Amino acid sequence: MLMTMGLNTIVVPLGVSFFTEEIYTGSVWITYIVFSDTISIIDLLLNFYLGYTDEDMEVIIVDPKQIKNHYLKTWFVIDLIAALPVEYILLIQRTIGKLDASSVEYTGSRITRILKLARIMGLLRLLRFSSLLRYTKSWEELHHWNMGISRFLGLGYWIIVAILFLHWNACLQYLIVSLQGVPKNSWVGLLNIKDKSLKVKYSFSIFRALCHMMCLDYGTIGIPTGNILYSYNVS
Repeated sequence: MLMTMGLNTIVVPLGVSFFTEEIYTGSVWITYIVFSDTISIIDLLLNFYLGYTDEDMEVIIVDPKQIKNHYLKTWFVIDLIAALPVEYILLIQRTIGKLDASSVEYTGSRITRILKLARIMGLLRLLRFSSLLRYTKSWEELHHWNMGISRFLGLGYWIIVAILFLHWNACLQYLIVSLQGVPKNSWVGLLNIKDKSLKVKYSFSIFRALCHMMCLDYGTIGIPTGNILYSYNVS
């Protein structure tokens, strides 16, 4: 369950931002998403029965009624939104629209808008990251690690979070341009990478996101040319 949640934080934004329509609506991706959503629903149901720590009283609450009330007042809404397969409801509507091609209601532009909205809704799965954080905190409280181990794990935690935010930023950089139809004056259009491989597009997106996070302007004005100049600026 934790592995699936962790994998979602990487794979979901990558798929939403960079996958083509054929891959995004293909059987492999849908199978993974259905499996992931099933795990999330199971996790949501289990949270109604798993005890929690009362930080004020420093005791573990195991009373079923208290557990349910606490979960409903805290994380239930977020977990529910993250578990709802909203994007595939939209994709089903899109498929119906294609089958009913004679209907005026479903024009080509409407179908395109539905697909774009479905991709945006797919990002709601990132809310499951909150569950991963809760499990990590519970694991730390359960094992009562000493100060040295806690500090080391805390440092590793913030490094992982920073890398994740870099990854999300990179995916968002490309997604915004993609939802606009890749204008010629956009950074993707200027670099002419729209039809390049996923590896190339992701590399440019990572570089652009990293420049923005480090307050460098190369993400906007372009990549420095020349191996020596490039190595100097990166270092």
